[in-house]
Amino acid sequence: MPLKGRIFENEVAMYADLVPQMQLMEPKVSAPKTFFADAKAGVMMMENLKKLGYYIPEDKVKGLNLAEVKLVVSQLAWLHATSFHFLSKYEGGFEKFRKDYPVRK
Repeated sequence: MPLKGRIFENEVAMYADLVPQMQLMEPKVSAPKTFFADAKAGVMMMENLKKLGYYIPEDKVKGLNLAEVKLVVSQLAWLHATSFHFLSKYEGGFEKFRKDYPVRK
């Protein structure tokens, strides 16, 4: 079933356009490869991360253990810092970025 809506447009912009640009600046940016994305059709085909060892915990109520939570938080902090660096180097600055990629609510 296709997903449609403004939030999905943000996902397509992030994974299909911004992540590849960030990876040019910092190759360690980790995200699933996007093979196809069409926000209007509500379709995005992405890499299967299970093949790389990623998994969803079986017990979703219990959730992640402490080591997994620490890893997630450290990776989110690193991605946040990398995205800030990306924005600081964006040609035209933050205002140009906001015009190129308006946040859809």
